[in-house]
Amino acid sequence: MDLTARQRHILDTIVQDYIRTGEPVGSRTLSKRHGIGLSPATIRNEMAELEENGLLRQPHTSAGRIPSDSGYRVFVEELMGRPTLGDEQRQQVEDSLDRTPREFQALLGQAARVLATMSQCAAIITTPEMQAETIRYVQLVPLNAQALVVVMMTSSGEIRNYAIRLSERTLDTDWVQVTNYLNAHARGLALTEAIQVLAALSTPTDFAWSVREVLGQLWPQLRVTTRVYTWGASLVLKEPEFAGSDRMYALVRWLEQSDEVSAVLEAMTAQHQPVLVSIGHENTSEPLHSCSVVTAPYRAGDAIGTLAVLGPTRMDYAQAYAVVEVVAEHLSQMLSRLTSE
Repeated sequence: MDLTARQRHILDTIVQDYIRTGEPVGSRTLSKRHGIGLSPATIRNEMAELEENGLLRQPHTSAGRIPSDSGYRVFVEELMGRPTLGDEQRQQVEDSLDRTPREFQALLGQAARVLATMSQCAAIITTPEMQAETIRYVQLVPLNAQALVVVMMTSSGEIRNYAIRLSERTLDTDWVQVTNYLNAHARGLALTEAIQVLAALSTPTDFAWSVREVLGQLWPQLRVTTRVYTWGASLVLKEPEFAGSDRMYALVRWLEQSDEVSAVLEAMTAQHQPVLVSIGHENTSEPLHSCSVVTAPYRAGDAIGTLAVLGPTRMDYAQAYAVVEVVAEHLSQMLSRLTSE
């Protein structure tokens, strides 16, 4: 948008002041607190023009102004600059992840905690789509005569467990033999491909029924292609924008819907930006219309997942952007080492 230098300075100051205080910003505040060097009347005229252009809005009569979604967009793209994390905070991210056990779920859980703590927003991490990964190994662990756990490690380094109910026809099964059979034929294949290949094979008679039973119960569970890790939702819900309102309930309900969360973040990652900021009504899901989401892809071998922070539109965009970028970078490095081990 074609703004004068004066208007850009006023908009920048209002956005930063509102992010910090949560209070509408008036012309006298700008004149006195920030020493802009203009009279309140001149500032009011400029604010009125910014409001006409859709960059500011007045929450109620006689109040000061607050940024609109469009005002935040101009701030992020034109006024904020290129955010970077300071050396001390970057080291904090690296130390926190480096001390985490070299295990996929542990790393993602810790990354979510780091994101939430350092951004003071809710953190969301989705795993890579299982269908895009290949199988590194399968292990069958019988618990008793009626229950079995399928332990599967994928090319991203993630380990998943699936419960299988057993029938009497599998009582005499040699599960070590079945494990060896599955690994011999499924290792290196994509999940859907592995199921199809195994189903088409002529399985040895002595454990054919057991293989069919495992595959039959495993397939529906594999259709849940991503998992969602969240941390720090309370950091968002304590903000005044959500206090005692329907917005809080709607946001909590949204965070509980893993499929919806995964779909939204996947669509953001599909835009192929290193860091993407989606503000207010730019978000397709209605519960996010009062929120901003900052996302970045991370890599686990050849697979791609998404990490994000979610907060009110009045979030600290520079901090959120920088934290998301650094965590995504370091998490990718650690998962790359994990998948190559």
